[in-house]
Amino acid sequence: MPSVVWEGEENITAVEQQGAEWRVAEKYLAGKIPGAQLTPKNSQKIELIDDKTGRRIYLTHCYLVGAEGEVFVKSNGEILGEGSSGRVIFGQTINGQMWAIKESFEIDSDSQEGKVACDLGKAKKTFKDNSSKYYQVYQFLGISLDQYLAQNTLTKEQQYDLAIKVTQAVYHLHTGTYSKEKTSYAHLDLKPENFCIDEKGTVHLIDYGFSEPLRGELKIAKGTLGYTPVVLCGVSKEQIDVIALLRTLYLPRCFKTYKADDSRCLDNDQWIFSDITLLENENLKSLLDTKNGEIKGISALEIICKLILFRYDLFSEINLQKILIYPERFEQAYQWLVALGLNQAKYVQHVLTDPKRFERAYQWLAALGLNQTEYVQQALESLETFDLNYKRLKALGLSQMAYVQPLRAMEC
Repeated sequence: MPSVVWEGEENITAVEQQGAEWRVAEKYLAGKIPGAQLTPKNSQKIELIDDKTGRRIYLTHCYLVGAEGEVFVKSNGEILGEGSSGRVIFGQTINGQMWAIKESFEIDSDSQEGKVACDLGKAKKTFKDNSSKYYQVYQFLGISLDQYLAQNTLTKEQQYDLAIKVTQAVYHLHTGTYSKEKTSYAHLDLKPENFCIDEKGTVHLIDYGFSEPLRGELKIAKGTLGYTPVVLCGVSKEQIDVIALLRTLYLPRCFKTYKADDSRCLDNDQWIFSDITLLENENLKSLLDTKNGEIKGISALEIICKLILFRYDLFSEINLQKILIYPERFEQAYQWLVALGLNQAKYVQHVLTDPKRFERAYQWLAALGLNQTEYVQQALESLETFDLNYKRLKALGLSQMAYVQPLRAMEC
C-alpha cells in the first residue's frame, strides 16, 4: 500500500513536520474554492505560522482543496499513471485514507468515467483550478489484478476464491447494487488491468470510460482486443462483458476476437486460473472455453454459482438446478458464509439443501444482532430444528435475544 512519505526538517521530526504542515494547510485553505492549492513555493513567499508551536513552517508537499472542501496532500514522487492528457498521482486526506488524483487539461465529453465512478461511490465530482486543470479524485483501491497475479502464486483454492470475487464485482455492476441512481451498467472494457485488489482482498472495478447502461445492444465497437467476442455491434452488452470476464479468469492460448485471430504470450501469467487447475476440472474448462469468441449466453450470477460448486467439489446438475431456481439467494448466502469464515464445503452443502430455511434463519439472527459465527454455525448444523424452535418461541411471543440465544439446548 503506498503512502505519502514525510521527512524531518531542521530540529523537527518527520511526524512533527507532518502534523505542522497539516495544521497550516487546513488553516490557510479553509473556505477556499475547489482547486485552490498551497505549495512549497507558497511557503517561501508567505509566512505560514503553525498556531500550535508558533513556528514558521516551510512546506514539503502540495495541498489541494477538493470538490467537497476536503484537503488532500499530494505525494512527492511515484506516479500511478501518465498519458497525453494528464497524469494520476497519490493523494491522502488527514485521516490517512489514500486517494488517486487524476489531473488533466481536458475532459472527454464522450467518456462516462467520471459520471459512473461518482454514481458508484468510487470517485468525487470533477473540479477545476484557476489554470484550467481538471481534477477527479478516486478512492485508492489497491493494485491492479495483473500486477497482483504477477506478484503472487495462487493455490487452487485461492484461484477459485479470487475468481468468485472478480465475478461478483461484475455481477454487482450489472445489477446496480452500488449505484446511487440504481443504474445497472455494462463495463465494456473488462480485463485484468481494470480490476484492483485492496489490502483486505476486496476486488474493485476501475476505468469506466466505455461504460453504458446495461440494457440493450452495443452500437459502436468498444473494448480491448483479446477480450472481445468476434462480433461486437448489435450484441448484448451484458454478453460482451461476460466474454471479457471469462477471459480475465482464463485467457486461452489461441482465440478469436473482434475481426481477428489472436494468441497470448506463453510466458504471460496474468490470468487467474492455471492450466493445471483447468486440467483437473472438465466442467471449469468448459465454462472458461472462449476460443471461438462466440457469445456464451450465461450471466455473471450463473458463473458465480458454478464457480462456488466447483470450488467445493459440489457440482452436479441437480445442485446446479437447485441453485438456479433462486441464484440471488444462493449468492447472498455464500457472501454471509464468507463474512463469517464458514465458507466450507459442509456449510455450503447445508445451504444447498435448504437455501430458503437458511436465509430465514440468518435474517432472524441478524434482526436480533446474533448473526455471529457461533450462532449461524449452530443454525446451519440443524436448520430444521432451529427453524422449528424459533417458530415455537415466536408463537409464544418469546422471539427475543434472551430466548433465541440458548436455542441449541432446545434441540428435539
